[in-house]
Amino acid sequence: MGGGVGRVLRNFIGSSHEQEDFFHQLICLDYANNDTKEWSKKFGIELFENGITDYQLLESKIKETDIVHIHFWNHPLLYRFLSIDSFPQFRAVIWSHVNGHHPPNIFTDQVLLYPDFFVISTEYSLSSDAIKRQTVEWREKNLKLVFETAGYEHVEGVHHLDHSFFNIGYIGTVSYSKMHRDFLEICYSIQIPDKKFIVCGGDDHNHLQKEADDKGYLNIFDFTGPLKNIKPILSKLDVFGYPLCKENYGTGEQVLIEAMACGVVPVVLDNGPERFIVEQYKSGIVASTIEEYQKAIEFLYYNPNIRQKMAEYAIDQVIHKMSIKKTRNRWHKIYRELLKIPQKNHVLKDSNNNPINHPNMGCKLFLLSLGETKISHLYSNLLSLPNNRDIHTLGITESMSPIFCSPSKGSVFHYFSFFPDDMQLKTLCDLTNSICKGKNNL
Repeated sequence: MGGGVGRVLRNFIGSSHEQEDFFHQLICLDYANNDTKEWSKKFGIELFENGITDYQLLESKIKETDIVHIHFWNHPLLYRFLSIDSFPQFRAVIWSHVNGHHPPNIFTDQVLLYPDFFVISTEYSLSSDAIKRQTVEWREKNLKLVFETAGYEHVEGVHHLDHSFFNIGYIGTVSYSKMHRDFLEICYSIQIPDKKFIVCGGDDHNHLQKEADDKGYLNIFDFTGPLKNIKPILSKLDVFGYPLCKENYGTGEQVLIEAMACGVVPVVLDNGPERFIVEQYKSGIVASTIEEYQKAIEFLYYNPNIRQKMAEYAIDQVIHKMSIKKTRNRWHKIYRELLKIPQKNHVLKDSNNNPINHPNMGCKLFLLSLGETKISHLYSNLLSLPNNRDIHTLGITESMSPIFCSPSKGSVFHYFSFFPDDMQLKTLCDLTNSICKGKNNL
């Protein structure tokens, strides 16, 4: 329960717990980090770790609960959980923490139809291919929307401090799996004096710092690495520069909300989720191109009065539209609707409606998670190639996003880390590794 999603869940569950309408227990399919353990003790919320290896625990908790609330993104253990076909009947709701547009973090028909209610966390998800494929009846009955926010209370009290440079901040996932691949060049080419880019977060911050050094850009960058407390950073930012890659999987983008709550005006690219958070020319600027993005930051530098008006509007927008109470109340309404639905069996099956069993379960789940996409078919073709595999003839080197070179984020490496005995996954890892090295993504 790390990152922005972890903060959303902790703040929501904590707020729900205080309301005393619903009683929460939490099962992490993998380990729980120390912050989550301390938080659960503070709120008196029962927490279980490594749930995927303890079937009896999962079965007993599902049997005794009224609602199973599943938090979704492409993770091998989540897909493994969904594929278990021996659970007792239960009520299920899925809240997606990805927008569902780009593999490996897409929606599939199997996942959408698994729960009683499927809940998206950004309006952008409504235009995803899988949701558009569903019937009007399903969308009206089974699809819900709860905007993803952790609230703003945890960044209240930030006061802007005097500083020497014009500070442009980036906080979040420091990796080309989410950032724009030309992030360094985009920043370097912005034409303002005394510019400083403060980049906070992991996982590849050391790699980006070295890349900036090799390019001769390091003098304008400050890479802090992951931080537990971002309030000191927010107190010295003039603009929040957040250029993500087109294929980013984001929804609520908590760092955007936190920056806006502190009066730090955001400039973003129009990739989808961002346009449903930033109100154009009111609480920030949504740029259609890289050039527009750079010009927007230059505009805010040379027009401090306009920047101040945007900052005031951004604070007001967050307070009135993005409180954790709104999230809690919306979820409590959904919970009450769920309680009227009879319990039933829920299980994820393959495209032929067959159970997903061994052998090669990891590979089957990985391919299933990619749906009927080009990259899924390319991976399937890789498995059928002869020993002298010519990966270039498949076009996979051109179509593969940097996220597939990540050790996590739903990549083949991520799946292999949890299914290390799956030889088909190992084959795909070896081939993907050679592709990523060729693309200079590792």
